[in-house]
Amino acid sequence: MKQGRRLQAEVSASWEQALLGRKQAQYAQFEASPQTGFDGRYARVDSHALALRAGLTLQSSERLRLGVSAGTRLLGNSRADISGNVSLNWAF
Repeated sequence: MKQGRRLQAEVSASWEQALLGRKQAQYAQFEASPQTGFDGRYARVDSHALALRAGLTLQSSERLRLGVSAGTRLLGNSRADISGNVSLNWAF
């Protein structure tokens, strides 16, 4: 790397486990109309997951930084979600 440039890499792995019950419910109402409300009930299917993430950041100068990262959560039953991020920071 040229003087003043810095490359940073990061990798993480974690296990996510839901601490709440799998059946969740909530009730919502509007303050302006308390008699109007509704129930929301659903079962969580993603109670456990293996989360993996990797990223690179290049600090090319004191004022400019470029970053890229990607991650996934591996859920049960061959399901997964994928996320990514690209960032450009410029200090002026």
